[in-house]
Amino acid sequence: MPSAFLRLCRTAAVSSCLALALSACGGGSSDDESDMPEAFSVVGQASFTSSASNAGSSVNALGVAQPLGGIATNGTLFYVADYGNHRILGWNSIPSTLSEAPDFVIGQSDFTSNSSGTTATRLALPASVSITDTRLVVADAGNNRVLIWNSLPTSNVAPDVVVGQSDFTSDDPGTTASQLSFPVSASIANNRLFVVDQYNNRVLIWNSVPDTAGVAASVVLGQIDFTSSTAGDEEDGLTNPASLWTDGIQLLVADSGNNRVMYWSSIPRSSGADATYVIGQTDFSRTSAGVGQSS
Repeated sequence: MPSAFLRLCRTAAVSSCLALALSACGGGSSDDESDMPEAFSVVGQASFTSSASNAGSSVNALGVAQPLGGIATNGTLFYVADYGNHRILGWNSIPSTLSEAPDFVIGQSDFTSNSSGTTATRLALPASVSITDTRLVVADAGNNRVLIWNSLPTSNVAPDVVVGQSDFTSDDPGTTASQLSFPVSASIANNRLFVVDQYNNRVLIWNSVPDTAGVAASVVLGQIDFTSSTAGDEEDGLTNPASLWTDGIQLLVADSGNNRVMYWSSIPRSSGADATYVIGQTDFSRTSAGVGQSS
C-alpha cells in the first residue's frame, strides 16, 4: 500500500482489515481483482487516487506525511502515527467517510504545526503507535525514546512515562540497558514492554512495564549484552530490525537488514537467546533477499 496514506477496509476489526489488505497487496493466491477487499475510507487523502504528502498542501488536519507506524485502535479510539509531521492524529471513532478530520492531535499544539521537539508534549519522527488495554505506547524514534500513556489520551496531554531517557527533555541516544537509539516499534503484552531498538541492532524487553523514567531493560535480543550493538546474522543476531509482534507468549521480529523474520516460541528470559525459527531464509546463516513463497 502507498506509504503516503492509510487505507481502511470494512471489516469487523481493523486488525483483520490490515491482514486482508496486506494479503491483497503482497501475495494473494488469486490474480482476480474481484477477490481483493475494497476500502471504504481513506485517511490522509481526499480520494483513493491521490497520494501527495499532506494531501498536496501545507501541513493540515486532513493530510499525513509518511505514516510509517500504521494505526492503533481499541475499536473506538483510532490513532495514526504521522511520522513525517512529528505527530499522532486521533479520532474519537474509526473514520468511516472520505477525508474525515481527526478530533485531536498529539505532539503538536494544533493541526497546522509540524516541528519536531523534545518535551513531554512534542514528538520527533514517531515511528509506531500501539494500544494495550488502557495504555497508548509510542516509539518516538527521533527523540530516542518510548512514551507511555497509562490512559488513552484524547488531546495533547503529557505521557506518564518515558523509556530510554532520564526525563522528557533529554535526547541522548546510547547503548546501555536504559538507553535507546532510534526505536521504531514498541508494544506492551502480558505486562511486558518490548522495543525494537533499530540503530543498536537489538530488541529490548522489560519484564514489567516501567512506571518511572530511565528504568533499565531486563533482556536484550540480537546482542550478547546491553553495551554491544554490532549487526549480526545468526540465530542470535539482528540487523536493523524494523518491527515486532507479540502476544506476550510468542515473539516475532522483522529482521529487516537480514531479509527475514525471527520467531521465538516463548519470550526469552535471558539475553542473547537464540531464535527458535527463521522465516524468509532456509537457515540462520543466510540473509539473501528473494521472491517466492519462502523468501
